[in-house]
Amino acid sequence: MTNRITNKTWIALIAIAIAQPQKLRSAELGDRVDQAIARGIEAILSKTVENDVIQYHDRNPQGPLLTVTGNVTRVLEGSLKFETTDGRKLTIPRRLIKAWSRAGYVKSELPEAAFGGPTALAALALLSAGADPTQGQMKRIIDALSYDEAREAGTYVRSLRASVWSLMLDRKLSAASRRRYARLLAQDVNWLLRAMGPNGAFDYGQGFAGGDNSNTQFANLGLWAGSIGNIEIANRQWQLLGDWWMKSQHPGGGWSYRQKGRPTPSMTVAGCNSLYILLDRYYARADRPYEYFKGVVPNKSLRKSMERVYRAIEDGNRFLELNPPDVRQTYGYELFGLERLGLASGRSHIGGVEWFKRYAGEVADRKWSGEVISDSFALIFLVHGAAPVLFQKLEHDQDANEWNYYHRDLYTLCRYMSSTFERLYRWQRIPPNATLENLEDAPFLLISGHAALTLSDTMRSRIREYVDRGGTVFLHADRRGKPFIQSATRIFESIFADLDLRFRELDPTHPLYSCHFGTDEQGWKRPIPLRALADGPRLRVILCPVDIAGAWHQDRRQHEELFQIMANIRVYCAPPHNELPRVLRREPAPLSPAPPRGSFSIKRWSFAGDWTAHRGVWSRRADSLRLRTGLTISADETSEILDAANLASVEVVHLAVRSQVTLHEHDIAALRAFAESGGMILIESADGQPDGNAAVRKLVDSLPIGEKGILKPEHALATGQFDGGRPLTELSPTPEGAALRREGAPPPIITRTINGRLAVAACPFDLSAGLDQSFIWRRVGYTPESTERIVDNILLYCADRRRSERRP
Repeated sequence: MTNRITNKTWIALIAIAIAQPQKLRSAELGDRVDQAIARGIEAILSKTVENDVIQYHDRNPQGPLLTVTGNVTRVLEGSLKFETTDGRKLTIPRRLIKAWSRAGYVKSELPEAAFGGPTALAALALLSAGADPTQGQMKRIIDALSYDEAREAGTYVRSLRASVWSLMLDRKLSAASRRRYARLLAQDVNWLLRAMGPNGAFDYGQGFAGGDNSNTQFANLGLWAGSIGNIEIANRQWQLLGDWWMKSQHPGGGWSYRQKGRPTPSMTVAGCNSLYILLDRYYARADRPYEYFKGVVPNKSLRKSMERVYRAIEDGNRFLELNPPDVRQTYGYELFGLERLGLASGRSHIGGVEWFKRYAGEVADRKWSGEVISDSFALIFLVHGAAPVLFQKLEHDQDANEWNYYHRDLYTLCRYMSSTFERLYRWQRIPPNATLENLEDAPFLLISGHAALTLSDTMRSRIREYVDRGGTVFLHADRRGKPFIQSATRIFESIFADLDLRFRELDPTHPLYSCHFGTDEQGWKRPIPLRALADGPRLRVILCPVDIAGAWHQDRRQHEELFQIMANIRVYCAPPHNELPRVLRREPAPLSPAPPRGSFSIKRWSFAGDWTAHRGVWSRRADSLRLRTGLTISADETSEILDAANLASVEVVHLAVRSQVTLHEHDIAALRAFAESGGMILIESADGQPDGNAAVRKLVDSLPIGEKGILKPEHALATGQFDGGRPLTELSPTPEGAALRREGAPPPIITRTINGRLAVAACPFDLSAGLDQSFIWRRVGYTPESTERIVDNILLYCADRRRSERRP
């Protein structure tokens, strides 16, 4: 071993123990993690050197030794351009420099072959946390690593730097910057390729000495970073990597630091991680190359070999169940490995433990010591673990080749999403008996396959509730499997039979095709056919009858439009990043139940046309309405013909409008009689789209009921001056509803009054989607919290008026 000092130093620093923190209550854990991330960024940045300090000889190597402090402004071949802190500009010949403490490096840098490693790890952590590499201290760090000429840098340093350059290339860069980071990435990756031992293992890089699994896992990470950065790595080298890990696994499923040592949890995590890199960069492309819309034809012999790799990973997972990581011994190192394994595998549980929730509290409550290596490992764990899960894949079949034929599809797709939107996203796999709570961990549920799809009645029921609560199902026909297309169509149309929804092919003019990519200027290289169960503007279920996931699986970026269409689906069907479900969910503050205020009856009006928008919303939200208002809601949303007899016990008639409404004479007569008898007619533009907003205004104009007006600030409905009411001011509109913001005034509800009594409340904006907490692209309306306040006031106002009219 040529670098024993470096070896011991790395092990000592990586194994720094952190004081055991107090356990966190789950209700506050999400906020604590966010706060800890901010503290971690601050702690790491505080340990970076702000100024260059150079000691150099004046005029010649025997001249006086001078020390200057400032910043290197330009690095030339034979000299440095330097500006001192007091404004002097110098040119310093490089041959006269005795020592150079560089700005941007961390203060606790390591010597010799490990020099630059802590700084590269810090850069990796800060970039993962969203730090801007063009500003302040972060720019100094990137510049310092970019200009590093330490040729003696070893495996750890080269691997970490390669990861930094790969992350930089994932950003929007100028052509010059892209060439610069691509060159730096190639330099470090090529060094790693030369340093690989004949058996596929790595050592510290100063003369191969048999290899160890710690250096090897970091080297594998560097090679993976190079591969996704378009550095070509031969199949033979991936095969060597796989052979090393498969042969060095112990019979019990674990791996050790050296082949003949005792298996440990940290090295077992390293082994599983490295095998996932093999699956990602070798086995995913070992099948036939992806054919556009047709998919990937399997290489059957290599798929059998791949099954052995997955068995090795499962054996490793069982070893971790029996030998769980002790993160207090090698805290940062093992957290880094667990985070990587969780993201690579899509597993929420590793070794039988929910890896992020198990350790997030301890890390969030740690004391940020300013020791860069452990702080960086901890920050990376928190940042990646707390990232929202965007897609989940359902394990709907015992045969993994059926539900998981494209085993790297979501991993690569989420990496693309993270790069495109410059926000971190994760993916997960969920079991066939997943609970509703499991399903709600992500806004999208992917169900893929080739053969006929089967789903239990229980899972069908849970999926229906998941979609009703705002989730979206994406069905993908692997290799255009007709049995899957036909069975999935039949199953999901039956799930939503009560809404009479049928799969329809989306028109090329549908906004999904232009909401992010595919604008008029850009267009699509080739139309991508999609079918959907559409409920107005909302796409409850999307079916892709052609194969596009094979392109994600093999990371075929030459077909970028097949990635871009998923970015559009993400934008159209799910809320912004900060509103997505969190792994550590914020538990809403428990409501103090309102005092009981009796029963309340609501009837939906079934007019000719699309009257079913968000049907069932009153029943779905009945419990929360009862807690907030004290009213026990009884809702009838059937399509029976209404008349005075069956409206006698109804307080509110609800019309959810999406487009122009034509009311027949008997409709108008029944509504007028209902209003004149004391009832309230509530009209809204369900989903808040332009057609619906205009239709509400036209409809309220056509009703021959009372006197038309606009809700006045002093009206009781606006002031909330009734039992349980709240003022309808300071409401928060959606981005598309910005025009609804009226300082100090209530929402622009159009009214019709009979003898001063409010008989019609017409909202040319959405209520149903906001009340249902469903995301609708470009919805004109208010946030769910503000929508609830409007709806609560309308119901409580009607209930209060009913009570007052019954008094002697």
